[in-house]
Amino acid sequence: LKAGQVPVGLSDADAALCAFTFAYAACAGVSEPILQDLQKHFSTRQILEISLLSGYYIGAGALLIAFEPELEPPEVLQLELDWQTKRLQGEVLAKGRG
Repeated sequence: LKAGQVPVGLSDADAALCAFTFAYAACAGVSEPILQDLQKHFSTRQILEISLLSGYYIGAGALLIAFEPELEPPEVLQLELDWQTKRLQGEVLAKGRG
């Protein structure tokens, strides 16, 4: 992924999604063959949602680059990781569920 290449071994749908996302994120237009391949696997509405989600993450990345936010110190990140692990193991109930 870091090399901007579609990984080997993905399903046809996932490979089409990955190729589309790479082209979309490059902001140089999406070629007709890439779009046609994506349309084989996803509806028009799904493609719109994929595009919106990709755009959201492109914007989030631009914000991180522009404002260079300070990362949480390691001990705070560890607290969050511990909480998430407990939640996944069912030790922490989701909000509103008790």
